[in-house]
Amino acid sequence: NNISNPFSTILIAGYCADGTLGHRLLSGMSHITINKRERAVMAQIKKTDVYSAHLDHNGLLVYIKQSVGENTKKVILVHSDPHSATAIKDSLNRLSINAEVAEKGKVYLLN
Repeated sequence: NNISNPFSTILIAGYCADGTLGHRLLSGMSHITINKRERAVMAQIKKTDVYSAHLDHNGLLVYIKQSVGENTKKVILVHSDPHSATAIKDSLNRLSINAEVAEKGKVYLLN
């Protein structure tokens, strides 16, 4: 509601995926469409990573290593940008954990 208010600051906490409103704001656009309405970006747009609740690469590896059991057949990575997902997959595969990056439109059978 305050995107066009020059006295406002919009603080974005953490990562914004490509194509999201947050990502578009961080790219420095002067106008943006919100709810099918073009708005001038006059508020200051700031970003902080201090409040991110996500684990880093090594933290994810530790969590997954502790979570997989003898019946785990595969870890399918579904929530990440492509570069980070591939890095996690490669690290898991080096640890002998079968991992794959999910592909849009591909059907995965869980049994």
